[in-house]
Amino acid sequence: MSKIKKIVASLGMVAGVGISLLPMVAYADPGDYAQASEDLTVNLLVNSVISMTIKSYTGATLNGTTECNTYNDGTSACTTTGTQKAETTILPSQVDNTTMYSDIFVSTNSVAGYTLKLIDADEVTSLVSAAGDTIVATSNIPSSSNTGWAVSIGDTNVWQAIPNNVSATDPTIVAGTPITVTNYTPATPAITNDHQSTVHYGVAATPSQPVGTYTDTVVYTATAK
Repeated sequence: MSKIKKIVASLGMVAGVGISLLPMVAYADPGDYAQASEDLTVNLLVNSVISMTIKSYTGATLNGTTECNTYNDGTSACTTTGTQKAETTILPSQVDNTTMYSDIFVSTNSVAGYTLKLIDADEVTSLVSAAGDTIVATSNIPSSSNTGWAVSIGDTNVWQAIPNNVSATDPTIVAGTPITVTNYTPATPAITNDHQSTVHYGVAATPSQPVGTYTDTVVYTATAK
């Protein structure tokens, strides 16, 4: 092969590569593409969460602390330290409207606040002994002339009978209206941390009240607004 033929062959290879690249350069031009666009809204829902701590006292003695947390899926978990109870010791004809009380602290990420309500655990609102003797719920301040037990919200000295809950055994007995302990709305929208409410329990025994430990169970429910 002569030198002239070698040169021609080399040029032919270069020319071939150059021709094959031209279509690729043309397709890479953004101006040759059709385009479409659309807005997409992304939402993130943060559910309300609420927690409640109940501390119950006899005078200056803390009997027990219960902490409850309600999670986004609606489940609630509670832990108790000590014995969660409000108690006192009295004789027949005696009255105690000052010794027993609970402090309830509520926190929630709902900036609208929360409601805290109180109701009996079942349809029986009396304090009942193991022998079946009772101290009935009363809607006025317990006294020697008004024996029974009642609750008072805060320092109002306004006493109320605990409302009954729905009956587990008798479908004709429906739940009463819960007592509103707190209907809290922040002055400006804000997360609530450990907002406190206090409930007092009072009792007055009859002159012939039988010996025994009288018990009832109440339920506090905090709900985010």
